[in-house]
Amino acid sequence: MRRFDVEVQPEKEAAALLDGEARLVRKINLVTVPLICSVFFVEYIDKVSLNYAGVLGIYQDTGITHDQFGQVGTLFYVGYLLFQLPNNYLLQKLPTSKYLGTAIFGWGIIQGFMVLATSFAQLATLRFFMGLLEAVSYPAVFLVISTLYRKKEQIVFIGLAYISTTVASFCGALISYGAGKLSVAYPEIGIAAWKWVNLFCAGLTLILGLAVFAFLPDTSLSRWFRIEAEEVAIVAARQKDNGVMKDSKVTWADVLGSLRESRFYLFFLAVTLGNLQNGCIQIFSSQMIMALGFTNLQSVLLKIPFGIFSGLVILVLMFASRRTGEILGVAMVSSALALAGGLLLVVLPQGPGQLAGIYLSPNIAILVLTQASVSANVTGYTKKIVYTSSIAIAYGLGHLLGPLLMVEREAPTFVKPLVGYMMADALAIVCLWLIRRSFQKDNDAKWSAYIKNCSNSSNGDGHASAVILYKL
Repeated sequence: MRRFDVEVQPEKEAAALLDGEARLVRKINLVTVPLICSVFFVEYIDKVSLNYAGVLGIYQDTGITHDQFGQVGTLFYVGYLLFQLPNNYLLQKLPTSKYLGTAIFGWGIIQGFMVLATSFAQLATLRFFMGLLEAVSYPAVFLVISTLYRKKEQIVFIGLAYISTTVASFCGALISYGAGKLSVAYPEIGIAAWKWVNLFCAGLTLILGLAVFAFLPDTSLSRWFRIEAEEVAIVAARQKDNGVMKDSKVTWADVLGSLRESRFYLFFLAVTLGNLQNGCIQIFSSQMIMALGFTNLQSVLLKIPFGIFSGLVILVLMFASRRTGEILGVAMVSSALALAGGLLLVVLPQGPGQLAGIYLSPNIAILVLTQASVSANVTGYTKKIVYTSSIAIAYGLGHLLGPLLMVEREAPTFVKPLVGYMMADALAIVCLWLIRRSFQKDNDAKWSAYIKNCSNSSNGDGHASAVILYKL
C-alpha cells in the first residue's frame, strides 16, 4: 500500500459528504453528463469522418493522392493548434456554454460544406477551419468538469466523456456502412457515400450546437441545477475541493507560475509523443485495414469491433485508476499497450492477423489520464486553463505530426513510421514517470511538514493545518 494515498480534509468539507450532496450531484449529472458526452461523441465522429471517406470515394471525387489525403488530415490540427492560445483567453472571458455552443454550430456548417469540395485546396481549407473551431471542445468540456466536480469524481466523468469517442467510432462505422449501401442502392441520386456521411454528421452537429448553447451548465450555481438554500454550503465546499471558481480575470502570476514548472513541459511532451500514433490511426486506420485484404465496406465494418475494444480498454483503465488511486501509472500502462500494438504491426506478416496490432495501437487513455491528473492536482482557474490548453495543444501537435510519417514511399509495411511511433511511446512513458516522481517528492515534503506540525501542535505550539496530497 502506498503511503501517500492519504488526504486530510477540513471538518466542514467532510461534513458536505452527506445525502444532500448526493442529491446535488444527481442533479448535476442529469443535466451535464448527456451534454458533455454528446460533445465528445460529435466532435470525434466529425473529425474521423475523413477516415471513412478514405475508403468511400473521396479519392475519386476530389483527385487527391495518398500524401495529400494525409495532409488534409493534418491541416485540421494546424487550425486546432493555432486557435489554442486565443481559445485559452476566450474560455476565461466568455460563458462556456455560449462559446462552445457557437463553435459547435460553426463547425457543423463547415462539415456540411465538405460535400461541395472537389479539390485538395478546398478540402484543406475546410478541414483547417473545422479544426480551428473544434479546438474549443476538449478544453471547454474539461473546464466544465473541473468546475462542477470534486477532484476524486473528475476522472470518472472525464473517462465517461472519452468513452463517448469509442462509441462514436463504431457508430461512425455503422453510419458509413449504411452510407455505402445507400450510394450503391440509389446511384441515380448522384451522392457519393462519403458525402452522405458528412451530411448526416453535419445535421447532428448543428442540433448539438443549439442544445449546448441553451442548456450546458458552466458554473456551480447554474440555474439548471435549481440550487436550494441548504445546498449553497455544499456547492461552496465542492468549489473549495476542486480549486476552481469561474473568474473572468486572468491571473498572470498563475500563467508565469505554470511556465516555470518542469511538470508543465513534461505533460506537454508526454501528450505530444503519446498522440503521434493516434494521429496515424485516426486518419489511416480504415485504409490500413483495407490493405490487409478486406473490401472497402468490410474495412468500415471492422471499425465496429475496433470501437468496442477501445471502449473496453478505457473502462478497464479507468476502473484500475479508480480502484488503485493511480492516474499516471495507468497512463504508463496505456502507452505500453500502444507500443505493443506498433510492435505487432512490425513483426507480424501482412495480413488479417495485423488487425490485433491496429486495435491495440491507439494510446487510448493518454489524453484522459493526463487531463485527469491536471484536474486533480492543478488549482486556480487561470492555471488550470493554462495547463488544460497546453495539453490540448500537445494533443493537436501529436495528431498533426503523426500522419506526416505515413508517406506513400513507406507503403505497404510502413515499418519506419511504426518504429518511430514505438520510440515516441517509450519516451512518453519516461515523461509520465518523471511527472509521477515529482508529485511523489512534493508529497514527501508535504507529509514531513504535516508530521512536524502535528508534533508542534501536540506540544501546545500551535494548530496543525490540513494537508492535501497530490494524486499520483
